Amino acid sequence: MQTGSTVIDLCFRGWGTLKASGVEPESNLIPVTATHVRFSILFFILPDMLSPSMTSKAFRSIDSITPGHPEAHETEVIEVTTGPLGQGFANAVGLAIAQVHEAAEFNKPGFNLINNYTYVFMGDGCHMKGVASEAASLAGHLQLGNLIAIYDDNNITIDGSTNCAFTEDVNKRMEAYGWHTETVSDGDNDLDSIDAAIKKCQAVKDKPSMIKLRTTIRFGSKLEELVKFGFNPEESSVVPQAAQDLYNKKGAKGAALEQEWNQLFEKYSKEYCAEAADFKRRISGKLPKGLGDWSGRYIRYGVRKHAIGAIMNGLAAYGTTIPYGGTFLNLVSYAAGAVCVSALSQQRVIWVATHDSIGLSEDGPTHQPIETLAHFRALPNCMHTPSIIALSRQDLPQLENSTIPSAIKGGYIVHDEEKANIILVSTRSEVGICVDAIKTLKEQHNLAARVVSIPCFEDFDSQSKQYRLSVLLDGIPSMSVEVMSTMGWERYTHQQFGLDRFGASGPYKDVYKKFEFTPEGIAKCAVATVDFYKDVHVQNLRSPINRAFQHFI
Repeated sequence: MQTGSTVIDLCFRGWGTLKASGVEPESNLIPVTATHVRFSILFFILPDMLSPSMTSKAFRSIDSITPGHPEAHETEVIEVTTGPLGQGFANAVGLAIAQVHEAAEFNKPGFNLINNYTYVFMGDGCHMKGVASEAASLAGHLQLGNLIAIYDDNNITIDGSTNCAFTEDVNKRMEAYGWHTETVSDGDNDLDSIDAAIKKCQAVKDKPSMIKLRTTIRFGSKLEELVKFGFNPEESSVVPQAAQDLYNKKGAKGAALEQEWNQLFEKYSKEYCAEAADFKRRISGKLPKGLGDWSGRYIRYGVRKHAIGAIMNGLAAYGTTIPYGGTFLNLVSYAAGAVCVSALSQQRVIWVATHDSIGLSEDGPTHQPIETLAHFRALPNCMHTPSIIALSRQDLPQLENSTIPSAIKGGYIVHDEEKANIILVSTRSEVGICVDAIKTLKEQHNLAARVVSIPCFEDFDSQSKQYRLSVLLDGIPSMSVEVMSTMGWERYTHQQFGLDRFGASGPYKDVYKKFEFTPEGIAKCAVATVDFYKDVHVQNLRSPINRAFQHFI
């Protein structure tokens, strides 16, 4: 794979600083979003963790640090899990934004602490993805001169030749976004021209840059050429000693550069004590004692929904920022790919997702989330790496017993009555309606109810079984109430009252009434639930919390 050799050659020429250990803030960042290049990246980032031969032999094996696609949480020196095509490009935009912001805040005269570049390798498939276009547009608008994309134009995608579906002039499109572009006609052999193109891009300070490399797929990979180059065609996953020696030499150079930066930072710490302490705090991932002045920290993304998520992943990966972004809950679905990569790579990204139900009202079914929470509840790690905070549009009452210490447990009792006949389990805006239904149940049906709020499934699941059973008791039928898909609620309740169809357009109170999410409608379903279980002996009605096993790996 020619671009893979280009990656290694360019990094070994010195424009990419090899990191000797951990995260060194001045190191150049190299996201690789083109799938066919990702394996090559392993050969020059793991000098102290694994030899090149061992790296290649362990490739794609169980519990190795070299999975098929590099993963940040599995391998210490991988900055980002780039995931599906295009994600890594948007991650690179986030990394570049973070670098510019941190440099503006911490660099001082004589102390150019943060001056690294972000280089991203991409292919034709990346350019076809909408998330890459969204991110490229924003990068051009922000004039990110520290971002350089290297585009492997090999005329091939997984769908075949690009002639069948992708014939646009990519350079002109990127220039229209506000990018500087360079083209190297012979990306297979002319490494000096590639090096010169990078230097030209580095000189452009007010625009991001893209270098288009015209390459040949599988150039130099024929069997007979292995012999010509001195390789034994009978061997695989073998790195010659000379190559490994060069590899180790570059690792030592990276260690020296890191030490040089550490000495600079030590001097900086003496002259700028407060700034140095704050910088260390950010790298450690700790929150400040006081929030302070937030001016200058707001990014105007426009309405680039998917790019918001992928760029936030890059911001988080830089290591000095916990980013948060806001949009409608239903529109977080646009960014589902980026949210999944956040979860896989355990990035601390926060989504503030408003307008979280059919309470969105007049905007109608196109904007009302039905399946969204079920989807993200099913996503592993979606609790704090990343987090999705779903908030309602409509005004909600302040409920007695709704407290932060209770909510932190993920599930708690909002209202209780002696000898309750049913447990109403809800979350978000429907909790208040369940509380209102208590009066209807008592006055019209002579039934008592406990009301439970479960704002976070994951937090509730992490509590002791004893606590969970104290909230969702044995011997009492339970019913969930949520104006969304009922999927997932069977883990906590015997019956589920939800919305397994699309919503409707109208004033939110009318929409709730149409689907019977009213005190009367909830009471009707609660009565039906009590009647259904009335012939079941109390001792035989076990809480859904009682399961054969709770499988966490």
